[in-house]
Amino acid sequence: MPVLVDTNVLLDIATEDPQWMDWSSAHLRAAVDGEGVALNPIIYAELSVHYPTLEGLEDALSGFRLARLPLPWDAAFLAGKAFLRYRRKGGVTRSPSRTSSSAPTPPRRACVCSPAMPGAIETISRR
Repeated sequence: MPVLVDTNVLLDIATEDPQWMDWSSAHLRAAVDGEGVALNPIIYAELSVHYPTLEGLEDALSGFRLARLPLPWDAAFLAGKAFLRYRRKGGVTRSPSRTSSSAPTPPRRACVCSPAMPGAIETISRR
């Protein structure tokens, strides 16, 4: 099953982020060479705010060879709960590159679905 690529990883590469592009590119390449990579409608929506047109976003994504996965309703619910926990803990940072830390964090691969949920998928994220 392909690895889900988080929005921040794709934006690091698209914007050539000086702090995170190398880290994100390396992990994306490793996933492409392994199980393949994918995005879902939530990631697509998060990316869309950075592009003025649908065509601009589609053009930016065209070089990534991303599978487009549907989003199970259970996963959407769990994503909302994870975001709520993040915000309740004081989370407001949109990108780790805007934090005071200059060292990239180690790779984080986490299940974005309940372990009992069929089709659980890993994700590449640096949050």
